[in-house]
Amino acid sequence: MTRTLIFVLLTAGVCLAQDHGQGPRSSVEPVNPFTGQKQAIDAGERRFKQSCAACHGPEAEGGRGPNLAENADLQTMSDGQLFHTIQQGIPGTAMPPSYLPDNDTWEVAAFLRSLNDPISENPVAGDAEAGRKLYYGAAHCGDCHAIRGQGGFLGSDLSNVGARMTAKQLRQAIVNPDASPHIGFEPVSVIRKDGMEFKGVARNNSNYSIQIIDTKGTLHMFDKSDLKEIVFDDKSFMPDNYRQTLGPDGINNIMAFLAQQVARPGTKRPRRPGQANQ
Repeated sequence: MTRTLIFVLLTAGVCLAQDHGQGPRSSVEPVNPFTGQKQAIDAGERRFKQSCAACHGPEAEGGRGPNLAENADLQTMSDGQLFHTIQQGIPGTAMPPSYLPDNDTWEVAAFLRSLNDPISENPVAGDAEAGRKLYYGAAHCGDCHAIRGQGGFLGSDLSNVGARMTAKQLRQAIVNPDASPHIGFEPVSVIRKDGMEFKGVARNNSNYSIQIIDTKGTLHMFDKSDLKEIVFDDKSFMPDNYRQTLGPDGINNIMAFLAQQVARPGTKRPRRPGQANQ
């Protein structure tokens, strides 16, 4: 199913409902009162798994119905469009009305937003100051990741992570760093023909040359004709035991700190025309 068709299916119910008097027309687009509220998001997740998971999957990953997690079309829907699509269904398709009360519908919508909007708009319950101390202290995140020029270079820059990653994506990156490819930060070791070995991450790699940032942050440039061996490693330099060493509270605290890292504070993902400004 193409993205265009998914968008048509998601929005058709809203348009038809309004045209046939099933939904109120208003010059003021409704705004979800529960967006970003963890208790409401958790309630919406439970309700989603009870009522929607059979078609959309327990994690909204898709099945008979479309994937609703990290869905570009859903991300641009207004709150009102999402509300009416959940509550009234999509006439002429397999998606029925939910008949949920308004507050329950808003909670489901808040859950779906949490899967699609950046963590800065849906922060987790955590202590950001405690997370900052962990980040630059015991967790050693700052050894490899820079924020506004402070930190290391082995990992990606996190100055804008709060605006570019969802809570689910960020948590996954922390607790299971090897689950996703490390594009632009592949761990590598090279041995020159004179026997000297260098370890770090590959920043540029072509048929003729390779550039490596070593564990001290120094950039090395090599012609491949000068190298005896190049070995890439699928395992990230990032520890994979934070679930055990930090525990749930520690992870939440770091996520709360990273949720605040937005390069352009005050910017929000654009919605479709008609959504009220927040």
